[in-house]
Amino acid sequence: MATQHLASASGELEGLVQSTVNLFGGVADKLWPAKSRNQEKQAEIGKVGALNSEAFDSNFKKDIKTFEDLDLLESGHAREYITEECLLPCPTVKKWSTCNVIKNGKSTFRMYLDEAQPRFVLSAKRVGDSFFISQYESFPESINGVPEVSSCAVLRTCSEGYFKLFLNGCEACDKKADKYTCGSGHSFDNRQLLAEINHSVKRVKEANADMRCLSVKLPEVHEDQQTRDVWCPRMEQARRSNNAELKTRHFRLHNKLPEWNEALQSLVLRFNKGRVLAPSAKNFLICLDGQDNGEGVLQFGKTRKRRYALDFRHPVSPLQAFGICLSFFNWNV
Repeated sequence: MATQHLASASGELEGLVQSTVNLFGGVADKLWPAKSRNQEKQAEIGKVGALNSEAFDSNFKKDIKTFEDLDLLESGHAREYITEECLLPCPTVKKWSTCNVIKNGKSTFRMYLDEAQPRFVLSAKRVGDSFFISQYESFPESINGVPEVSSCAVLRTCSEGYFKLFLNGCEACDKKADKYTCGSGHSFDNRQLLAEINHSVKRVKEANADMRCLSVKLPEVHEDQQTRDVWCPRMEQARRSNNAELKTRHFRLHNKLPEWNEALQSLVLRFNKGRVLAPSAKNFLICLDGQDNGEGVLQFGKTRKRRYALDFRHPVSPLQAFGICLSFFNWNV
């Protein structure tokens, strides 16, 4: 009986040894290597230990950063970031992104993708002459006072008919582990500028009416079709230091003006895909400079009461499109 137990224990020990051998590569001499082999092994273990230590330090720092972010969220001081889907330019000029904008009251706006099951994209809350933009559908009802921190972008009214769209962040500075980033405190005006929008009027004698004219300046999109020139105070300073002309790389857009139709005795503008269904002073079609004969890159128009179609394509991003259309709700002829 004792012999059987001894044999069993011996078998278990042999199995344990074999498992240990397999763990270290399946070769027995790796368990008890020669002195030179042992030294090599110790060196390898030292390297692995150093790598593991670096990985631990990196993960520890990430964990600390996560806790800091959670603390900021709980205290209400965390800045809202925006997804690449909303920030990046549309990837192609061939396909339109079709959306709908719904207006609730005089100060609340929401943007949805025009799909069988409409998908929320962005919302905005008007506070004074500024429009604060968020990626949260409940944002307009959940804020109190001026939502400087909890929004991802803001459309500022700089003067009558002149607007600037700022991101609450920076595509260049926020990617660097550097305390000298653009912006100070919670001021949007010191962060990345995504668009300059200018409204004006033009008199049409035939209609005895004023037409809205719109010009937009956007940062130029690079050859990869996904990144753009960054307009922020820090990049501006860098350009000046390098004696480069400030903000020379940009797209300029303008709205296509309606034409007088003698038969209808009215101004007529042809929109794309039959998406604009109701007359409104806010209906417009935007083209790149020099491409007036094309279909344009952005259109905005009324479909029914408090509902508007918003369609856009490259080089415009969803956030830029939303900001441009919001400017029409704070400018009256």
